[in-house]
Amino acid sequence: MPYEYLEKLTSSDAGFSVWGESVCEVIQTAGDALIGVMVEVVESIKPVEKQQVTLKNDDLEMLLVDALQELIFLKDAYGKLFRYSGCEVREDQAGYTFEGEIRGELMDRDRHQFSVDVKAVTMHNFSLKEHNGQWKATVVVDI
Repeated sequence: MPYEYLEKLTSSDAGFSVWGESVCEVIQTAGDALIGVMVEVVESIKPVEKQQVTLKNDDLEMLLVDALQELIFLKDAYGKLFRYSGCEVREDQAGYTFEGEIRGELMDRDRHQFSVDVKAVTMHNFSLKEHNGQWKATVVVDI
């Protein structure tokens, strides 16, 4: 599940591109890239606690935004850092449903080595596209 950070953005933004075989893989990888903007070592987040996440949206791109915003919300509201550890995306007449599991723990500023704080996902240069069976997303976040 590769990702790369994007250069030459404004000083108040950070960005990354992620790839995956499925939308689920892209969401999981984008979640790790998002956390990686804030925390030096993503793997320092221990899977102490797990929660189920269910999100619905009629737009697949916005479902990715919602999944990333959920991680930001949990950090800001509860002081917890989570990573997606599995998911499923389904399409029906109402749109798309994301069901996933997140695992993580309370923030520990000594152990997690924070770089910057991500405030939100922006729509600037945002995209989620499928090409030849491979999915790619580009995400810019406000820091």
